[in-house]
Amino acid sequence: MALPQNRVRAFISYAHVDRHRAAEAKRLLDAAGFSSFLAHEDLEVSDEWRDCLVRELNACGLFVSLLSKAYMASVWAVQESGFIASRLPEVVIAPLSLDGPRSSGFVGHLQSPSVGPD
Repeated sequence: MALPQNRVRAFISYAHVDRHRAAEAKRLLDAAGFSSFLAHEDLEVSDEWRDCLVRELNACGLFVSLLSKAYMASVWAVQESGFIASRLPEVVIAPLSLDGPRSSGFVGHLQSPSVGPD
């Protein structure tokens, strides 16, 4: 998919159980002028999904991680965060805490504001 040059590609990283919150994040980002990738909406049945994820992680200019207890338990979500840390400082990372967890590992220095219920 070719994007207009002025649109930043966003990758939304989330645990499967948080997919409805991730879909809302995609809607808001798209309304703000981003072009967002959300795996459960943008991967097709016959896609080589790992290749697609790597391609999207390499192409994004904004990485939004929806941190939750489920995110921290997800092998894939945590690996996406580790992968994107290798692209600093060329990518902006926006970690958002849904239910308490904060950024950790190679992105632990980043603020993770709470966007979930108090």
